[in-house]
Amino acid sequence: MDVIVETIPNGAQNEHVVLESPLAWLPQGARVLIEPGRGEGTEGEYDNHLVFEGQHHHIRNVRVIDGHQPDRTRTAFEVVEH
Repeated sequence: MDVIVETIPNGAQNEHVVLESPLAWLPQGARVLIEPGRGEGTEGEYDNHLVFEGQHHHIRNVRVIDGHQPDRTRTAFEVVEH
């Protein structure tokens, strides 16, 4: 199951709130940042980083699932488990 987040109105472009999460450590309502990948690891292994409580997690398969309202864009992705 994917993590689904939504941009925070009037927040930074990369600031999101979690709407749905199958991960116990990432609760609904949590505020997260999505940052570009840093070129670490194998190319194609992940797209970006999810930053939550100062911890970076690799994510992949990032896609917009609802972009009708630019200030409330919903995005889905998978967290890469290590």
